[in-house]
Amino acid sequence: MFSPFDDFFNWLLKHMGPAKVIRAVLSAIDWRRNEAHPPYDRETYLDIHGMRGLLNLAVNRREGLILDKHRLLKLIHELKLEELIFRFIITPERRPPWDLWRQGSEVVVILAGKYANITASTTPLRRTVLGIWDFKAHERLLTVLRKDAQIEFEPTRHFLPPDFNPADADRYLHQLCRRRKIGAIVVLGSPLVNPLTDAMARLMFSDVMVDGKPVQPEALPARFRWSFDLKQPSPFLGEASPCGPEEEGVVLRGHHTTTYPRMRDEEVTRRVQDRSSSRGVFPDCGILAISVRQNTNLIFCGGHGGCGTLAAVLGLSRTRFIESRLLDASDPVRPAGLLFEPVWVNRRKTTALANDDFRFNESRFGQDWGFAVEEEDLGLAA
Repeated sequence: MFSPFDDFFNWLLKHMGPAKVIRAVLSAIDWRRNEAHPPYDRETYLDIHGMRGLLNLAVNRREGLILDKHRLLKLIHELKLEELIFRFIITPERRPPWDLWRQGSEVVVILAGKYANITASTTPLRRTVLGIWDFKAHERLLTVLRKDAQIEFEPTRHFLPPDFNPADADRYLHQLCRRRKIGAIVVLGSPLVNPLTDAMARLMFSDVMVDGKPVQPEALPARFRWSFDLKQPSPFLGEASPCGPEEEGVVLRGHHTTTYPRMRDEEVTRRVQDRSSSRGVFPDCGILAISVRQNTNLIFCGGHGGCGTLAAVLGLSRTRFIESRLLDASDPVRPAGLLFEPVWVNRRKTTALANDDFRFNESRFGQDWGFAVEEEDLGLAA
């Protein structure tokens, strides 16, 4: 039976071309399969509805050709894809992990507070405060998602108290993932700052099996190093054994020496005050991780120091790099749909005072900050 959508479909073929129409149809199918509980892969979803054979007869996905327009229209009507196809056609193309984003969904940003003594009053008070670098990272995150990811979303902040029990972290995240209105969960801060970082990493790798066994912390592509005991029974993102003060940073899997160091703030201040490095740069580092393997996009942006956290957030703006790495399946520990990238930072100190007044130029990608994997090596150089 003829429907008004059929006229629109013919217009799409004429003005947009078959390849773009096929991409819109496949995106609509992926949207439908992700609505299922649990979500199916595309072929399973089509089999359940008896549509895989019809799709194969209607289009040549490899060549981007429509073989039978009437069969394709039948599939669209049967799966009720009309409204979704219209949405994907008129919406500017977005790169993974935002290509299937439901506009207006909620982005939950999880931050952690810490105690600070406020002495402005006659009686000192202990208040819960947010660190300045986490605040900067949160503000930049919202800008990057709107400007670079090109998504419309409702931001929600979850502010964890300093006494949050890490034993509750896994349950906390799983409860958030069950809420259908939430499209993405972002955890900001290192394991030292945010008690949900290890839980987020465990969730990202929860369905990854190597030789039939779950991924162990030692097999992660990279881990943090600190020169003191983390006071955690089984750390995931950080090495359990303390390192020397000069070895702090991020170490890649299989490396003994620290791959991306972070000079401790007190050492930077000492060097600046004795004028030995007053105009130098001082390293920091972090990790950006993204998983689209769950029903909710999972993102972790954590630095060894504050500049590292901010650089990890800025990494979300490198959309071509992220797409390339999410599609890469060369590492069995980091399969397709999972990105786990160390970032490095060259920071400077504004004054010789013992203050957290570090800075780096956010616009100088490749000079002041960057990824462990060079974009040029992936053929992504501008």
